[in-house]
Amino acid sequence: MVNYRALRLTATCFALALSSLITQAADTNPSPLVIKVGYAAGGAADTAVRRAGVPLKRITGRTIVPENLGGASGLLAAQSTLSATADGNTVACLTGDDLMGLSTLKKNGNVGVDQFKLVYPLRISDMALVSTMKEAPKGVDELIALSKKRKTNPLSFGNWGPGSLSHIAALDLRAQTKTDGIDVPYKGGALVLQDILAGNIDLAFLPLNGQIIDLVKAGKLHVVFVASDQRSVHLPNSPAAGESKLLKDFRYKIWPAIFVSRKTPPEVQKKLHDVFAAAVNDRDYQVWATSTGATPMSPMSMEDTEKFFQAEQARVIRAQQLIKASSY
Repeated sequence: MVNYRALRLTATCFALALSSLITQAADTNPSPLVIKVGYAAGGAADTAVRRAGVPLKRITGRTIVPENLGGASGLLAAQSTLSATADGNTVACLTGDDLMGLSTLKKNGNVGVDQFKLVYPLRISDMALVSTMKEAPKGVDELIALSKKRKTNPLSFGNWGPGSLSHIAALDLRAQTKTDGIDVPYKGGALVLQDILAGNIDLAFLPLNGQIIDLVKAGKLHVVFVASDQRSVHLPNSPAAGESKLLKDFRYKIWPAIFVSRKTPPEVQKKLHDVFAAAVNDRDYQVWATSTGATPMSPMSMEDTEKFFQAEQARVIRAQQLIKASSY
């Protein structure tokens, strides 16, 4: 069982220690900190940026300016960040999987994962397959049975762009279960959820965040299954992918994070890491994150973030294979 009290104390001590080290240096920069958010306003990543912006402004004394550039799985925000001066005043908020998936697209504007440095993850959440269908399936087996009945009218799967985690998860699901489906891309997770609630698409893999959890508890949204080995503590009545023998290693987590151009001077990268680490490990931010479906996070050093990023990149090979086999 997670000791949330110990987590909050550790995070608070860590944040205070970092704040004392960086305040003097941070306050000498009068320029606004522009965060290019690769998704529409109101989505999970956008919300995390704006929540983290509160302690970030307090810690740095700078004006925090989120700028939403949704579409193309974060490509627009990535391009905009790389085109800005690499002085640390412009950073990107992208999900790790979207950034790593950009190199798999046919037209990515020469944007690649090797051009970015991970500054700090904002939150980590499980993905869940959700629906508002009248008789929505519960669990993998019921979903397969429904898919077979819908051969002449395949189930539609919303996603927030080609190569996005929501797209990859849907491709993986159908590949492993040998079922068909139609992929419907949107310019952000908020728009996918909007059309799910309106009944315009059948299914979508979305982050298991506070908004999704609240909708499920209110009976407005149904979870087919959570993309993890075990059930979520937030939704114990929702099946997990690991409960089915038909899916193997079906674990999908989303982690919106702050990235910066690798051309940014190392000392500036270090300052950015320190201020974002302090903001994310702020007590109020962590309480909000864990209460809205995120996995509790321990403080990460620059070395830790680099190891984390490298481990996540190991999944890119599988993603590339799925994209090449898709219609995109």
